[in-house]
Amino acid sequence: MYRLTWYQAEEHDNYKLWAYFREDFQDWTKEIFAFSNTDDIRNFRDHFRAYGIYILRDGRRIAENLIIVVNIDEYHEWTEVEANEELKFNKVFYSH
Repeated sequence: MYRLTWYQAEEHDNYKLWAYFREDFQDWTKEIFAFSNTDDIRNFRDHFRAYGIYILRDGRRIAENLIIVVNIDEYHEWTEVEANEELKFNKVFYSH
């Protein structure tokens, strides 16, 4: 939760937030994420999506989708369709 609070306070977004997230959690596994409180994990996902990190919403556990982001080598550029879908879940979308 400390890292999420820091990301929020610093107002990091898009590529920079993605890069920091990958650095901060590079040694984590989906099991470590899954051990965390569900509400905390959901807050991570929702914050990251609102600020430009594309995390799948595909029915898998949030922990599984977070670890995909940690391990992916390229930042995902949102499509217009993806951004519009995000606005159905969040009232705001701060990505460029």
